[in-house]
This record gives sequence, C-alpha cells and structure tokens, in this order.
Amino acid sequence: MRRASSLLLGLVVLAGCSGGGDGDDRLSKDEYVERADAVCADYDKRLGDLPDPGSIAALGPLTRRALPIAREAVAQLRELRPPEDLQARVNEWLKLNVLNVRRIEELGNAARAGDRVRVQEIARDAAANEREADRLARELGLETCAQGES
Repeated sequence: MRRASSLLLGLVVLAGCSGGGDGDDRLSKDEYVERADAVCADYDKRLGDLPDPGSIAALGPLTRRALPIAREAVAQLRELRPPEDLQARVNEWLKLNVLNVRRIEELGNAARAGDRVRVQEIARDAAANEREADRLARELGLETCAQGES
C-alpha cells in the first residue's frame, strides 16, 4: 500500500484547477513558478504527514483526510495568475491536476467498497495522468510541482 500512499501524495501535490480571477494582476513567470512551487511544497509536507494507509481498508479514510488538503491547494493555485503567454499551458496542466483530485475521491470510494481491482485501475490511470502533469509542470519551469511519484 506504500505505492497507493505515494500516488495519493503525488496526486494532491499536483492538485489544481483551470481559471483565475479577472484583472491585470498577472504574475511574472518567475513569480508564478515561485508561488506555485510554494503551494506544492506546502501540500507535499501536509500530505507527507498523513500516515501510510497500510491496507485498502485504511486507504478510504485516508482519502477523506487528503481531499480537503487537495481542495485547498486547488483554491490557492486557482488564485495565481500566470503571465498571459503561459495561461493556455497552465490551464492544460491544471485540468490534469483537477482530474487527479477526482481520482483521489474515486480511489477512496473504491477502497471503502473493498474493490481492490478498481483501486488498482484508478492508481494506474492516475499515475499516467500524473506523468503528463509532471511533464507540463517541467515545461512551465515548475520544480516542486513536477516531482511526481512516477
């Protein structure tokens, strides 16, 4: 189950959502990278403090603890306004990450149902999605946010 815990950590670290506020409060690329990586570092630490589930039965309750952390990360990443020339790529990256937040919820549902096969399917799908999100994060110049468990 360590792999599931690592996957969960990677999913939430990357959590995000497309969009942003209105106005001209866009960050420079360096500012965006610094702030996004800070969000990822904070959530990496918070999730790292969660216990290893050790079993599928324990994975369900763990996802209930991880989801609020992921949702908070989504809110913080949503507030960041990248430079206009990076917005489309950031949106693509964030869409992949919001999908991974959904995967955390699905993982918890499957674990609570005791569906080991579905847990494994979700973990495989999420790992592939995470690899693509990591690739995009690296293209954006992000470091901490690109350190997935793939």
